[in-house]
Amino acid sequence: MNKITKTLLIGSFAVMALCLLIFCLGIAGTSSARFHGSMEINGEHFIPLNKNAQSKEVSSSSKPYMFYKFTAKQKDFIAEYKRQKGGAALQVLIESTATKKKSGDGRFEFGFLYEDDFLSETELCPELKARNSIKGKFESLVENKLRLVFCMEKDGELPCGFYLYGSEAFSLGEVKLSEAKIGWSKFSEGKNEGKDKGQENIPLFAFGPDGGFVDSSFLAVDFSSAGKVFANANSLGTLLPKVELQFAPIEDVGSPDNPVTFHLRAGNEILKVIRAKKLPRMVIQCSSLQEPFSSYEFIRGADMLLSVFMSANDESLLPSNGIVLRGLPTDLGLVTDWPQYNWRRSDYELYEWAEFPGIIFFDFANSKIQDQFFTRLAYFVEKEGYKGTFVDDEFILNNHGYNAHDYGAASLAKFFTQAERQKIKLNDCERLLKKVLLANSIIVQRDDGTFAEGSGAVISMSRSSTPELRKKFLAHECWHGIYFTNAPFRNLIAGLHKKFNPQAREFLELYWANNPNLHYDRSDDFLMKNEFMAYMLQQDPAEAKKYFMGWARDSFMPRIAPKLCEYVVGNDAEDFVSMSYLLDSWTFENWGLGAGRVSLILR
Repeated sequence: MNKITKTLLIGSFAVMALCLLIFCLGIAGTSSARFHGSMEINGEHFIPLNKNAQSKEVSSSSKPYMFYKFTAKQKDFIAEYKRQKGGAALQVLIESTATKKKSGDGRFEFGFLYEDDFLSETELCPELKARNSIKGKFESLVENKLRLVFCMEKDGELPCGFYLYGSEAFSLGEVKLSEAKIGWSKFSEGKNEGKDKGQENIPLFAFGPDGGFVDSSFLAVDFSSAGKVFANANSLGTLLPKVELQFAPIEDVGSPDNPVTFHLRAGNEILKVIRAKKLPRMVIQCSSLQEPFSSYEFIRGADMLLSVFMSANDESLLPSNGIVLRGLPTDLGLVTDWPQYNWRRSDYELYEWAEFPGIIFFDFANSKIQDQFFTRLAYFVEKEGYKGTFVDDEFILNNHGYNAHDYGAASLAKFFTQAERQKIKLNDCERLLKKVLLANSIIVQRDDGTFAEGSGAVISMSRSSTPELRKKFLAHECWHGIYFTNAPFRNLIAGLHKKFNPQAREFLELYWANNPNLHYDRSDDFLMKNEFMAYMLQQDPAEAKKYFMGWARDSFMPRIAPKLCEYVVGNDAEDFVSMSYLLDSWTFENWGLGAGRVSLILR
């Protein structure tokens, strides 16, 4: 940008700007002025540097600027706020007061002032250096009003003040300090559907330190300068930001095989968001993307989107003494191919299912690490002949639990309570697991050192499995997570399990009990219903026939249960297929999910 006094204005306004600036400097000593409204930070009003700033109005294009300076205490407060919040921004509300609208040439601008812009405490330099700013046209204002947010650079010079410019009459409604964010909202604060929910019908546009142009088409957002505001890598002390999307309410979400979707392009990736009735908000962790700091385009269903903002993650998600205790909130559809170089630890990453808070998900670098965390637990909780007992460390080294795991709060509390009572020496990974469970209130420690059931569940898989298996494991284990934590869903499954064909149910349970990689305990009624549900929902219903017919033809089952296998083959596995379709329909209607799919965001 060229010098404000010469080229901030477009075309014919350049000469006017120079004359006005000279006039402004002549009255800059009016620092004692005070005014009403939200025009202060930390209990102090800003210092107005010209008459327009005093009145908070620009009445004509011949005097198009307002200049303000921060007090010394305000600068100290901003610096501390920025340090504590990890970033800071200035938010202003402007209102066009022009009686006649111009045809497309009415422009506004918002920018910061710095130390070298001043000759003295209240005297601006005759010529100001080039700087980034927010620009736009008054014709883009809804109901003549607009909120603008300008982020300060995280490692840059702290501003000393700010200015506003308009080529037509406008007023300044409020100024306030806010946390850093980049994006836009069609309505104030991006909370609801505007006036119908008591929100002001005022758009808000937030920019990074590079500034930009207000685009009221709402078809894209530019995050390319976000690295100057937020951390650009995950480490022991920094965390990449998140992007939050808010959608308008929706009643017709389509069908399981043809859902209503929203598509966005983030850098070189395209993400598809499946709409769900009860989930208007979605979060996308920047660490899940290959190019998070780029331009995002909304290429399908843009009219559904009410707001999109990039903001800092909560500091509680940072590793504590090198240990990752809290899960990154995310839709789990992004987990299977999450860039491993963005993990907070090299051996595992931890997530929390955004749509089902309380369900945490471990992704391990390999199966050996996963075994150290969960093999002893697996045998204690589920393995026939081992339930309620503790295998030793040598056993863990030479035996595999499962390729993926799922445990509810009750089983976890029982495992760690029995370990405490029997003085079992747990390994480092199991002790770390206990810390994670306590940090997420999945288990709660009693005064005597034992553990009570909290709320939530834990699920896991590892990068040792193939991409195709990881997708299947993800679906299977996530359904278990919902089963552990959602009582109405358990009640539904109990009723369906009871009505399920007895021959088909016997076929399932014999397979689980005799599979050398499973050895499920058939006497555990909770486990049988849980697995019944998960096997019906772990793959697309169209794949159910082939999957269960494979058991009946190509596994060990024809040898141990030939009559049951004949039944399944002769019936074309219809019991399993119809149950899969039934649950597919129910889960889509209630959560937007479906058989074989536990995600609402797909790459």
